[in-house]
Amino acid sequence: MTPAIKREMRRRSAVEPLIGHIKNGHRMDRNYLAGPQGDAINAVLAAVGYNFRLLLNWLRLFLCLIVSAILPRLQAAVRLQTA
Repeated sequence: MTPAIKREMRRRSAVEPLIGHIKNGHRMDRNYLAGPQGDAINAVLAAVGYNFRLLLNWLRLFLCLIVSAILPRLQAAVRLQTA
């Protein structure tokens, strides 16, 4: 096997689990769009959905960090007002 083929095989083994996840999680098991263009559209839409889910997870984490930074200050301000 040439080094180029080995490199492509390693790349493929890294991508295959992601493709399987996208196919299972984003309803790519059956393509209802006709022709090669429909296949391409289906793949792009599944990738968009996958990336959107990653973005939502990142935003959720970012919001949790913001709230955890602000919440102690708000609790301290409430304690000062009630005391």
